[in-house]
Amino acid sequence: MVQENYHDIRSGLIRLCRNGQRAGTISGRLGPEQLASLIQSVSLGLIVEQLITGRADVESAAATLGHLLAPDRPDPEGT
Repeated sequence: MVQENYHDIRSGLIRLCRNGQRAGTISGRLGPEQLASLIQSVSLGLIVEQLITGRADVESAAATLGHLLAPDRPDPEGT
């Protein structure tokens, strides 16, 4: 049951990442499978951190993931 849920979540994340890449809202530097793995691993790590320490910096992790997943911006002209 847990493994099935884990794989269902991963599949959903892959679809979301693929759709975001097609729409240009998520970086194409990595494949959707890689991005889904990263997101899921960070999420599980935050859960473990919360359980062990009693606090997890979810906002900081979300902001960092946001920067990593952001699509590349074209360089301003003349640079």
